[in-house]
Order: sequence, then C-alpha cells, then structure tokens
Amino acid sequence: KMSALEAASALSPDERDRQLRIIRFLEHKSDWKNHYAGELQQLQAVTGRTKERLHRLFAFVEEAFAGIEAELGPVDMLVNNAGITRDRIFHKMSFQEWDAVMKVNLYSMFNCCRVVINGMRQRGYGRIVNLSSTSAYGNPGQANYSAPKAGVIGFTKTLARESASKGITVNAIAPSMVKTEMMLAIPPA
Repeated sequence: KMSALEAASALSPDERDRQLRIIRFLEHKSDWKNHYAGELQQLQAVTGRTKERLHRLFAFVEEAFAGIEAELGPVDMLVNNAGITRDRIFHKMSFQEWDAVMKVNLYSMFNCCRVVINGMRQRGYGRIVNLSSTSAYGNPGQANYSAPKAGVIGFTKTLARESASKGITVNAIAPSMVKTEMMLAIPPA
C-alpha cells in the first residue's frame, strides 16, 4: 500500500496541476465556505423546519459542486473530512449537541457523496475516502461523535459494495487522536 505522499508523487504532472487548480479554486471561493458555515449555524440554532433546511443545504452542496465542475471539470476524487465535537456525558447532552454533530459528521458526507456518485458511475471511475475515527468503537463523553463515525464505516462499506462494479473505490480511514485545532480545544483532564 502507498502512503498519501507516495500516491501524490505518483500522479502525472497534469493530474498534480489539476489538483492544485482545484485547491486554488476552493481557496478563492471563500464565500462558499462562509455560506456553508452560516447554514450550519442556522441548522444548529433552529430545530424547527430542520428538514427544509437540510434540503436547502443539500441544494447548496449541489450548486457548489456544479461550480467546481464547470470551472475545473468532473470530480473524480472526493475526501469527506468534515467533523466537529460537542463532547458531553450522554445523560447531560442536549438535543442540539447531538443534532449538530450528526449534521456535520454524517449528513455532510451523504450530501457530498450523493452529488458526485452519479457522475463517477457514468464515467466508470471514482475515488472516495471518508474520514471516520477510532471513536466509532465508543468513547466516554462522545456518544454524539461515536455514532456518526460508526455510521461513516457502515455507509462506506455499503457504498463500496454498490459502486465497485462501476470502477469506484470507497474507503474509510479511522485515525486515532491527531493534533488538530479541534483536538487542541479539548481541555486538559
């Protein structure tokens, strides 16, 4: 198996250039990131009309990917890496804390996969990598984090089985604690 660095270095110069253009394009489209963040805050703050808001968020993701594809061509690779925590012992956890983590850690993966999968199937090629966590196997104070991360594993296995015959690979990575901004925000014991 190749590491991500080895895989990136194995890309042709044209493919590396294409990936760099995608990264630059997304960096310059910060208004999309800001709009998405605003939508998530609204979803977390308002529990009424959640279904309507989730449909709007899905429509926004469709629109964002349509813009990417219009500018840079079809999406052949997708990495779902969205994740937040709202750690609290379950009996003290609010619905809002549960709901917010589910929406970011599970629904965002569905939204992005759902938008790109048909194009990948039509082209007979695609690569999807979903980030899970070792917390999928349970962690005190993280029922709302563990549940969607376990869902990522089940979703990934199912989508992989549904898509393999169409030339699409779907894999999950379940890292342990990684030094990130989210991790550094956890108060010391």
